[in-house]
Amino acid sequence: ETPNQSRAYLMSPTIPMAQRLVRLASRRFLSTHVKHSTPASVVNGLNGAELVAAPESPELVIKKEPRDMWMPVDVSSKSSKQATEDQLGEWLRGACGFRDDVVGDYSKILSIDGLDSSATISMLTVGDLERRRIRTGHALTMLARADDLGHVVAEDEEDMLDDDESAMNNALVPHSQKLKVFDLETIKANLSVGDAIEQVEAAFAKLADGKVDVPMPMHIGISETENYGPGDCHIKGGYVEGEPTFTVKLACVSFYKNLEKNLPPGAGIFVVMSAETGAPLGIMRENRYLTDLRTGAAGALAIKYCAAKLETTPSVAFIGCGAIARNMARAAKAVLPQFEGVAYAPDDSNVSFAQDMSSELGVPFDAVPTAHEACRRADIIFTQTPGSKTVLEGRWLRPHATVIASGSDQPTKQEIPIDLLKSCKYVADLVKQTSKVGELRAALQSGDMVVEDVYAELGQIIKGDKPGREKEDEIIVVDLTGTGAQDAAVGNLAWEKLSKL
Repeated sequence: ETPNQSRAYLMSPTIPMAQRLVRLASRRFLSTHVKHSTPASVVNGLNGAELVAAPESPELVIKKEPRDMWMPVDVSSKSSKQATEDQLGEWLRGACGFRDDVVGDYSKILSIDGLDSSATISMLTVGDLERRRIRTGHALTMLARADDLGHVVAEDEEDMLDDDESAMNNALVPHSQKLKVFDLETIKANLSVGDAIEQVEAAFAKLADGKVDVPMPMHIGISETENYGPGDCHIKGGYVEGEPTFTVKLACVSFYKNLEKNLPPGAGIFVVMSAETGAPLGIMRENRYLTDLRTGAAGALAIKYCAAKLETTPSVAFIGCGAIARNMARAAKAVLPQFEGVAYAPDDSNVSFAQDMSSELGVPFDAVPTAHEACRRADIIFTQTPGSKTVLEGRWLRPHATVIASGSDQPTKQEIPIDLLKSCKYVADLVKQTSKVGELRAALQSGDMVVEDVYAELGQIIKGDKPGREKEDEIIVVDLTGTGAQDAAVGNLAWEKLSKL
């Protein structure tokens, strides 16, 4: 090798300087034994080494090395990342296939001497390893599997990155409270309207005391086109002061084309969040079950605080016999151990409703042909219809009737006629909502009522700030638009029960 060739090799920009110096020294050593005139294809000799030189390349590959001859290799493609002693042990045990009784000794030897990377080990000779009390066969295996050490280190780094990302994702959430997802079947199997009444009652009382943060609902209208809609999406939520969670709820209703596809007309989810960290705890894929359940709980409270106390068995009418009506019937049963049910629906669903509820609740139900007959026979009337038109008249009602309306939840809906609202004792679940999307809205817009005509919010009656029913012969209308306080209460209840499963 001429001085010019050596200088050109040292100046090569593609190879690190330390590697250039060490390789140059080796090449100069070899050049004292192998003349340039020797054929470049194969040179046999030199203490048993088999050398292959590539023309046009400064690299010399030794295919079979003598014990103490350094093997010139291109380490630029090998990992120089240092392995820990544990990673060295993993490599020796896995890639090299060594038994545990030698892995511990070898990993310590390599770690102490700084022979802890794929690049470093690749530059050793069998003799280098033998002098460190590593058996010849094991030394050969280590040199052959040196690249695999780089893979072990790289995989551990990837795992650490994954762990870091996971830690970031869960940094706000205690280990026992990582995000959980619950399906409808699990929710239905573990929660009933009876479970929710006490929680919702406490939430209404705190709402009246100003200890619940409830934003106005958000509404998304899905207009009907050839392929999509019609439908409505309601987004509600809230936080009850002092509770460990808050809830954001998305409920979709009135997707009536779903019936043609044998699907329910609504869907929804509850997202329960930690009040301590703000992190999500649980996603409840409840398909509006929890929404209907919390509405039913409010209906039960309306009976408890506003219905007439009769000496005879009360009669409870249901106008509209969908999913909400079923929960209202279950709610009525929770506060009225005995009652007689009357059911009306314009689509004849009242027949199956009456049969199902009678069987489930163990109380008699009649399906009647008109809303008039249902009202005439009832002490308590639940209305839960799409709300496109009023469903009853004041003159149909008994003097002590309690009407619990839950069908109006947006500005286009109205179930109760304005003249009845004006003449009755009107109770709202939340005035700021009922004045915008409830029954009160139409009466305010027509000028027949002002906000001051509202007797009370349900929470004020529950809390004891105002009495509920004061006379046996007064008609009370309770307007339930559904509040974020109820969603927060039921979300907290659901998390409390389901997180323990």
